[in-house]
Amino acid sequence: LQQLEFHGGVSDSLAYSDKFFDGIKRNVSIHSIRLVGYDFSNPASYELLNRLGEKNRSSNVEHSHSIRSMDLLRCRFDRRGVAMRALSKALRKCTCLTIRECNGVSFQLKGLVAAIREIDDLERFSLRGADIREDDFEAFVPILEGEINGNLKQVFLGNIRGKKYITELGNALRKNKKLERVEVTSDAATTRDGDDWASISRMLCDISSPNATYSCSNHTLQHLDFFARTDFFGRAVPGNISFLLEMNKSSNNKKLIAVQKLLMNHSYFDMTPFFEWEIKGLPTVVDWFEEMKPLATDEKFLDAIFRYQLLQSLISDFYGQSHNDFETISPRYVEIIEAKINAMKLDAIYQFIRMMPEACEQIQISELQMADSG
Repeated sequence: LQQLEFHGGVSDSLAYSDKFFDGIKRNVSIHSIRLVGYDFSNPASYELLNRLGEKNRSSNVEHSHSIRSMDLLRCRFDRRGVAMRALSKALRKCTCLTIRECNGVSFQLKGLVAAIREIDDLERFSLRGADIREDDFEAFVPILEGEINGNLKQVFLGNIRGKKYITELGNALRKNKKLERVEVTSDAATTRDGDDWASISRMLCDISSPNATYSCSNHTLQHLDFFARTDFFGRAVPGNISFLLEMNKSSNNKKLIAVQKLLMNHSYFDMTPFFEWEIKGLPTVVDWFEEMKPLATDEKFLDAIFRYQLLQSLISDFYGQSHNDFETISPRYVEIIEAKINAMKLDAIYQFIRMMPEACEQIQISELQMADSG
């Protein structure tokens, strides 16, 4: 026996059965609980939730024997937040929390987020069918940023009104290094154009600087799905965003993905930040470009679509023309990539050489100033 399912109005009496719950606590195979149709303003419903939590709160319960999945379907939460506090205690060791088509959740969003904050092992959170006002979306920002529950990999949010939240979503996901899938249901049909998608695109690949592309972009998110509440047909995201998501899927090596995004979007690296190390910074920069080569030219990490898109960008950059014959391009993949990396490395070296007279002059001035002060 691995799962127990309780139905409101049918199994209420079990809430007060000590013998029944003692058996649940001793059972090492029950990992999943489903509650259907419970009204948590009813004392019996609240007590059932509280007693279920005793299995996870018991100090002698091994981690592998605890409740790992909790599913609440068509339940009603009380406005006082009593049930939400009980839920937070019951979920301490859960990896999966699903709340579907439940009423009253919108009044307890802060309490829900506080409950999730206590679940260190949570990997999947679903809130399908709950009405979320656009202004209330910010309650989920700490979860999406990864500030709490750093192990969370999948988030499903439902029935968000409006579409300004798309900007908040993009800004929040910039900081998250673990989340792999986000699904949102919304009344507003998402469009293929407009500023709403700018934050999503910037989150996946910030091209404002090489450092932003490499260090500040999200290389982990693989699925971003938007659904319309009325028809539940998936709304297509813009092509550039789909491509960036596919790129994130292409490898578990996130350093590789970061390098590929660099190559696609930057031909010039400003070495000014390294000049404070003077000429001693040059070996570090050269070594970095050399380390980039095997990452960028290892074809086993790259699928045909990704290589094609990348090469289109690089060939246009090098030869000023588009090349549509993938069969002709593919054998030259390594050659083209290495050529671009070598060109960037030489440019970096040139920047250091060009900086040297000015740096030497500054060193001499500093030495004279020190001598005068001595």
